[in-house]
Amino acid sequence: MLARGLSTPLTLTLLRDTYQPGDDVSELLDPTRYGTADDLEQHLIGRVLPAAYTPPRPAPTPLHRAAGPPGADLPRPTNEPGPHPRRSMIAKSAP
Repeated sequence: MLARGLSTPLTLTLLRDTYQPGDDVSELLDPTRYGTADDLEQHLIGRVLPAAYTPPRPAPTPLHRAAGPPGADLPRPTNEPGPHPRRSMIAKSAP
């Protein structure tokens, strides 16, 4: 029954768009729950609105973890002690 229920572009698209990786799709294999292709199609159509308005689960990326605090990658102000690239260029060019 599952093969017949997923034999149209509509049902394949609904399945792809309403089930996220990690979701339990074993319920689709239950012949008592979805006895016909129409039953399966109605189930998938019923999942469209909740899937459309549920925010996707964020996947952490290495960039998010290694970014550090906001502004950590900005250059320091010139009035702080320590070498500053412009100061060293000016000192080297002075006679």
